[in-house]
Amino acid sequence: MPPFGVDVSEWQDGLPMSAVAAAGLRFAVVRACDGTHRDRTFASHAADAHAHGLAVGAYWFVRHPAEGTTFAEQARVVAAQLSSLADAQVPGPAGHVPVPGVWLDVETTAHRLSADDVAAAAAALDDEGVGCAGIYTTRSYWRLRRFPTADQVPGGLWLAQWPGGGAGPFGYPGDDHPAWRPFRGRRPDVWQFTESGRIGEITVDVNAYRGAPDRLRGVVTGPSVSDEG
Repeated sequence: MPPFGVDVSEWQDGLPMSAVAAAGLRFAVVRACDGTHRDRTFASHAADAHAHGLAVGAYWFVRHPAEGTTFAEQARVVAAQLSSLADAQVPGPAGHVPVPGVWLDVETTAHRLSADDVAAAAAALDDEGVGCAGIYTTRSYWRLRRFPTADQVPGGLWLAQWPGGGAGPFGYPGDDHPAWRPFRGRRPDVWQFTESGRIGEITVDVNAYRGAPDRLRGVVTGPSVSDEG
């Protein structure tokens, strides 16, 4: 089986990362913000995940400017959220939470984002000195539309598709599932295969990583602020 991980937001407030680690999961990607809405659990989730040995990534739910805020305004909130990790020191040897790069969560439907929009969001991160870890999206979002190139938006590809009915842990359908097939010439690095995983009493998205084991942490976290600077 490939390594599994969760992605979390304030909707999973109260989820102990000790339970995530005890379930054998290896990584957690934590929401920094939705547009300019700061996720109130970002620093606490990230610190808890780091304390329990999980690779910690971050994501930004990107809103189209027509929804009320520019990419630059949103990216400034992302950068401020990342700076809050400086205060999120973990007791014991784990120390401070490393500041990750940020995944662009591309799924808003109020005004669909174009490839150029996503590239502009990545550029807004760069202007704030924040690395881009890659794109989270679905295949259907880009039907009959151009997808950003790797030159426009660096980093990995994280696809969501929830087929259900798998026999593996958390209902994982297996490494031979078509969801792993290449998309627009790029093979997914991470697959969010269910939105209904259960850890204790909390429902959570569960993801699988397929790639070299020694690259897992780097793919999940992306380039850090220090890497970019």
